[in-house]
Amino acid sequence: MACTRGIITALSVAGPAAVLAFAPFAHADPPPQAVVSPAQTIENLAHEGYDVQFNWVDGEAANMPLGMCSVSGVNTATKPVATVSIDCPSDS
Repeated sequence: MACTRGIITALSVAGPAAVLAFAPFAHADPPPQAVVSPAQTIENLAHEGYDVQFNWVDGEAANMPLGMCSVSGVNTATKPVATVSIDCPSDS
């Protein structure tokens, strides 16, 4: 009887441990990158002391608000100048 009780105790401990050991791990996607507007990017760089230049990669913001455009890159390798690459939707 003591042997049966020991086996039952062992199984009651080992069973849940085995389930946890072979359970798939939860996987969370990384948080999405924060989207920063061109105006905010320019303001942040100016606040850090950079002279900001623009590189219009696609389109031009002459006929639309800058908020409709997006930043595709920032180059700060030549301090005090920072170049912000900006993509805008086409006018058509």
